[in-house]
Amino acid sequence: MLVTFSGMVGSGKTTNAKKTLRWLCAQGHEPYYIRFRLINWRSLWRTPAHAPWREKETAARTPKPQAHPHAVTPRPATSDKRLTFAIFLGYLGRIVLFRLFVALHHRRHLLVVNRYFYDSFTHFRLVTVREQKLLHWLLKAAPQPELAILLVLKPETSHRRRPAYALEELQRLSENTLALKNYAPNLRVVITDVISAVDRQVEKELRTIFKASEKNSRNDSPLEGGQGGVAQSAMAI
Repeated sequence: MLVTFSGMVGSGKTTNAKKTLRWLCAQGHEPYYIRFRLINWRSLWRTPAHAPWREKETAARTPKPQAHPHAVTPRPATSDKRLTFAIFLGYLGRIVLFRLFVALHHRRHLLVVNRYFYDSFTHFRLVTVREQKLLHWLLKAAPQPELAILLVLKPETSHRRRPAYALEELQRLSENTLALKNYAPNLRVVITDVISAVDRQVEKELRTIFKASEKNSRNDSPLEGGQGGVAQSAMAI
């Protein structure tokens, strides 16, 4: 099973992915946590850790030096890239890489992925029919998550949480992110402006997809026990 977290700057992708790990562990599963942008060709020959979801928190307990409140280094939030054929081929190669990575190391694992292809595609302003078709083909080629969560928030909220990004760029990025739903209807939108409501929404989506997956497992294997049906199911790629 593949669960992915994508979304805007400051929407809480890492936070919610790790919360999901803890929730899944509490339910008796053994999920694997993957940072999508760190997967490269060398990952194909690197054996994954036996229990990567048990992250070391020693570094997190060490207080980091606080920067001056007014010392904000501007960062770009590219939102008007053009999806050329050369870039299309590059992403197609990344899709092949990800499929190989999962097939070699995680075919029968429950994966929680921090960021996914959706995050890259939100940086493109699809102004031509050709670009839209290229994106459609990429989405078809990429492995389809059983649960793809898209975290969204108002540009003003994003700017307040990440002041290094210009508000104008965040507004354009917000438009691209919401438009992505037209090309990937499987995305489950979770609004993160109000943090207190996010956990309930994410847990609701998880319970819904687990219930459906367990029902399918029972229908496919009526003579087998249902224990660990979701965790043991093979990821379809």
